[in-house]
Amino acid sequence: MSTVSEIVDVLGELSLLTQRDPDALARREEILATKSALIERIRSEEDEHMPAEESATPNCAREGCEEPVVRRSRGRPAMYCSPSCRPSRRVQRRTPVVVDVEHPETSPDGRPVRRVWTVALRRGTRKVTIADNLGWPSAHALARQLEDLLGPLPHGGGAID
Repeated sequence: MSTVSEIVDVLGELSLLTQRDPDALARREEILATKSALIERIRSEEDEHMPAEESATPNCAREGCEEPVVRRSRGRPAMYCSPSCRPSRRVQRRTPVVVDVEHPETSPDGRPVRRVWTVALRRGTRKVTIADNLGWPSAHALARQLEDLLGPLPHGGGAID
């Protein structure tokens, strides 16, 4: 069964089965066998054309984990083999915020660069400048206040602020 006309004929005979055509009902087994063969042929051709990467079971996306990922029948496909391999957003947020006090590359008001200070907050590769064009005492006072604000809370039972 290789031509399109033969496939169209079989599909036409299948529709006759549902209409209770006596000739089609007499050939019921032959029509259903042809239908099964057609389905198997289509599936085998799809398997031949499918790339090897897609037909294989994927591995976990975590670096260093070689466990296979179980695919669910519904929903978005899983990327990790288990919840323990999936990265947690909480862990990413726990990277500390660092207060940087440094000299800028240029001075906006003509002062020597060694006399101008910038205060910035940095987490990983992200950086936010809080204040620039400050003198040494102001920059370090602001940095201490930011470190106190961002640092861990005291665990004493002292006076209420």
